[in-house]
Amino acid sequence: MLKKRVLSGCLLAIIALAVIWIDQPIAWLTLAMAVVVALALNEFYNAVTIYLKSQPFKALGIFWGMLIVISPHLQIESVLPFLLGSFSLTSLIYLLTLKDRTDAFPRWAWTLSGVIYIGLLSSFWVALRELPMGREWVLWTLILTAATDTMAFFIGSRFGKQKMAPSISPNKSWQGAIGGAVFSIIVAPIFADLLGLPINVFVAMLIGLLVSVAGQTGDIAESLFKRNMHCKDSGNLIPGHGGIMDRLDSLLFTGIVVYYYVIWFIQ
Repeated sequence: MLKKRVLSGCLLAIIALAVIWIDQPIAWLTLAMAVVVALALNEFYNAVTIYLKSQPFKALGIFWGMLIVISPHLQIESVLPFLLGSFSLTSLIYLLTLKDRTDAFPRWAWTLSGVIYIGLLSSFWVALRELPMGREWVLWTLILTAATDTMAFFIGSRFGKQKMAPSISPNKSWQGAIGGAVFSIIVAPIFADLLGLPINVFVAMLIGLLVSVAGQTGDIAESLFKRNMHCKDSGNLIPGHGGIMDRLDSLLFTGIVVYYYVIWFIQ
């Protein structure tokens, strides 16, 4: 399993680097995020259908999730509130067309939660790419997220004693969390300098800590979702890792941290 995990991780890293760095003249990152969101939402809605016996409006949710994740690339003012409002309105109207409305609002709520949790949070990566030096900011954030995940996994596996959230994710330990955070703090200024980002050493270390905390929070949040769904993995698309959601978990929380740092303090 470890061998599969490492090989799959390396392949994903190569693909991600290519998508981020070779992003012109076609917006490959935006297209890739749209595909990733569609696959993740499919896993999300399948889990709700199978384990909760509810039936979200899958096609509608996937369509709107893809629109929302690409919306920053359009660079149209107020497009995101328009999309969220339009989705809420059209999906509520759709409820009125159902013959059996006994489970209508729970189905609508699960559909909307998937769009917000996966589509909206993923859109911050596209928004970050659209900023000045966006390619470098995206790559830096991805490196910090991967550094946290990798070191937390190895430190936790070797030295993990005190469990962080045993009722949610029994394998996660405080030792692994601290190891991941420390490693993120160390690599943050190194790669910020290599990428030529306009950020000093101490601020880079602080952002490295925040990204690590955000990423590990996202990891636990996704573990809680799987706990509620009574499943170990969100899918089996990626050998050694599970599904798309299992790899997207940390990223859903880290992109937003760096995005708001850049627009509040850099621009």
